[in-house]
Amino acid sequence: LCCVLLCCAAHSDRKQQNSVQKPELTVTLSCNYSVRAENLQWYRQDPGSAPRFLLLITDTKEPSVVEAKPPNPRLTAVLNQERNQVHLQISSAAVTDSAVYYCALSYGK
Repeated sequence: LCCVLLCCAAHSDRKQQNSVQKPELTVTLSCNYSVRAENLQWYRQDPGSAPRFLLLITDTKEPSVVEAKPPNPRLTAVLNQERNQVHLQISSAAVTDSAVYYCALSYGK
């Protein structure tokens, strides 16, 4: 189970004439598991809503990713088999990405 709340604070200076570009922020959520997983999934739950499927890694031996329809191009799944970890990377993270994120897995007998 992995949860995260992203928070941002903005400051504006009305005297400043030039705009400053902010660097893109990539957030990485990590999930550890201790059994041989057949597949790993990530879900997002917004307040007052049911969890929503984001993506699935179908096989941890020969991984492939199945994304939700429509896919979110800012989401990337990274599997580290040696450490039994799966990561969800959110590029260009923003306040609108604030939610509870869950990882889940199914495993064989």
